[in-house]
Amino acid sequence: MKPVDEQVDSAASRRKLENRKNITPIIETILFCGNQGLALRGHKDSGIIAEQPGEENDGNFRALLRFRSKNDSTLKNILESSRKNAQYTSPRFQNEVIEVCNILILQKLVSKINDATCFSILADETTDIAGIEQLSLCVRYVDKENFNITEQFLQFIPVHDLTGKAIATTILDQLQSMKVDIKKLRGQGYDGAASMSGKINGVQAHVRSIVPSALYVHCSAHSLNLAVSNACEITGIRNCLGTIKTLYDFLNTPKRQYVLSSAIEEMETSSKREKIKQLCATRWMERYDSVTAVVELFEPIAETLQKISEWKDKESATQANSLLCTVSNCQFVISLLCIYKVFTITIHLCRYLQKTSIDLIEAVSLAEDVIKDLKLMRENATETFSEIFSSSSLMLTSIGSSTSMQIPRITGRQKNRDNFPSSTPETYFRVSVFIPFIENFITQLNLRFVSHRDILKGFQCLLPADPFICQPSNIKAFEALVEFYAGDLDTCKESLKSELKLWYKRLKRISEDGGSVPKTAADALGMCNKDITPNIFKLLEILVVLPVSTSANERSFSTLRRLKTYLRNSTGNNRMNGLALLSIHRKFTPAVEDILNELAKKPRRLDITV
Repeated sequence: MKPVDEQVDSAASRRKLENRKNITPIIETILFCGNQGLALRGHKDSGIIAEQPGEENDGNFRALLRFRSKNDSTLKNILESSRKNAQYTSPRFQNEVIEVCNILILQKLVSKINDATCFSILADETTDIAGIEQLSLCVRYVDKENFNITEQFLQFIPVHDLTGKAIATTILDQLQSMKVDIKKLRGQGYDGAASMSGKINGVQAHVRSIVPSALYVHCSAHSLNLAVSNACEITGIRNCLGTIKTLYDFLNTPKRQYVLSSAIEEMETSSKREKIKQLCATRWMERYDSVTAVVELFEPIAETLQKISEWKDKESATQANSLLCTVSNCQFVISLLCIYKVFTITIHLCRYLQKTSIDLIEAVSLAEDVIKDLKLMRENATETFSEIFSSSSLMLTSIGSSTSMQIPRITGRQKNRDNFPSSTPETYFRVSVFIPFIENFITQLNLRFVSHRDILKGFQCLLPADPFICQPSNIKAFEALVEFYAGDLDTCKESLKSELKLWYKRLKRISEDGGSVPKTAADALGMCNKDITPNIFKLLEILVVLPVSTSANERSFSTLRRLKTYLRNSTGNNRMNGLALLSIHRKFTPAVEDILNELAKKPRRLDITV
C-alpha cells in the first residue's frame, strides 16, 4: 500500500482536477456569451439554475446553463447539489472571469506589439449611453508572424478632462500600465480637433515631447469628410442636401413610409431600395447612400408626396405639398445629380481609406487620382454637365412636373443668391452650381491632403518614380530621413547610402525581369530583404505603420453601442473592456485552462490549483 501522505496528496489532486472540471462548463458559457455579445444577467440572478424558470427573466447565462444541463447529468448534479456559496455562477464570479479574459487577451496583444519593430497609436472619443466620454485606444503594427499590417483595439478609457495634456497623459499612462514599449511609438492617428491636433497644446504635441519621432497624421477619412462638407457649402448644393434631410425626417413615420413602399411596388422600380436613408453630417458613406437613394427613388418619392398632399391631415398635406414643389424644382434636381456625379467618383476612395491594409503612400496616391478625375471633369465641364442637364429634364418629365428648365429671375443687384447673367438655363446652372462645386471640391481635397504629402516627402526616396537612377534629390531626402530616425538605424550615413543604392539595384532588377516595381509601402516591405538592407527594411516598416485613418476606433464604437445599451447602461469599465475584447478579438479568446490558472492565484472555496 501507498503511504498515508501519498494517498492524501493523490486524493487532493483528484479533488482539484474534479473542481476544475466542474467549473469548466460555467466558464465556457461565459465565454460564449462574451464572444456573441450577449447580456449575461437578467432580472433574477440567484437560486438554483436547474429548476424550471419562473415568470422573471433570469438572463442568458443561467438559461444556457439550464439548457446544457438537460443533456449533461454531471453538470445538472453540480448545479442542483452544490452548496449555494460554491456554485461559481454568481455575478461576482462572472465579472472575475471577464476581467481575467481582459488581462489574458491584453497580454497576447501587447506581446505582439512589443515584438514588432515599431507601432502607431490610434485614438478617438465618443459618448456612451451613460453619458461617459470613452476614449478608444487602438494600435497599428506589422505582425511578425505573417508581415501583415494589423490594427487592433486595446481598451476603452473613460476621460473626464478633455484638454490635450490630460488626454495625452491618459494615453501614455494606459500604454505603460499595459507594459507596451513606448520607445517603439512612431505614429499618432487622430481626428483634426484642436485638442488632438494642436501644435502647442494638442495631444500630438504632448506625446511628441516625450517621443519626438511619433509623427502625427490627420485621419484621411476625416480629411475626406471635411473636404466633402466644405465643398457642399455652395448655395445650390447646400440647399439640396438640406431638402434631402427634411425629406427623410418627413417620410420617417410608419404611415408615410407605407405610402412610399406602396408607390415603389406599384411603379416596379429597378432599385432594390425600399426607403431613403438619413443624411448624416459626420458619416460620409451614409451621405452618399442618402443621395443615391433619392436619385433611384425619385419617381416614387414624388408620387408619395402627391398622395400625402391630398390627405385630410392639414399639417401633413401642407408639408408634403411644400416638399413636392421643392423636389419638382429644376434647381433641386440639377444640384442632386451634380452631387451624385461627384460622389460616385469619390466613393471608392472613401471605402478604401477604411481598409486596414492601406498605407499612407497609397492613400495619398488614391486622393491624387480622384483629384485628377475631378480636374478632367472640370476641363470637360460643358460635355459632362450637358448629360446632367438632359437627365434632369427627363427626371422632371417622368414625374409630370409643369416646371420647365428656366433661369431664375435675375436682378441688377443680388446678394442672397447666384446672379450670373447667361443666355440659356444650361449655361446658368453650369456656371452657378456645377463648376463652383467641382472647383471647391478640388481645392478642399488639395488642402486637406497637403499635410499627408509633407509627411511623405522624406519617404518618397524609398519608392522612387524612376528606380534606375539614384538622383541627388533622392539622396538629399534620404539624408534628412536618416537624420530624423537616427535612433532607429545602427550604421553610419555612408553605409546607409550604400543600402539605398543596393535597394535601387534590386528595384531595377525586378523591373528588368518583367516584374512590377512596388508602388505601396506594403509591397516594398514584402520585396525588401531584411538581411541585405536591414535599415531600408526598418524605414519601410515605419512607413507602413504610419496611421491612415481611425476606422478601427469607429468599428470599436459599434461594439460599444452593442454592449453598453439602454438596458445595460451601468456596466463598469473593467467588465465592459473584457466583454469588448471577447467580442472584437474572438481568435484570441483564452483557453479555459489559462483562465482557471489565473483564477487559482486567489484563494477560493473550491481548490482549483494545479
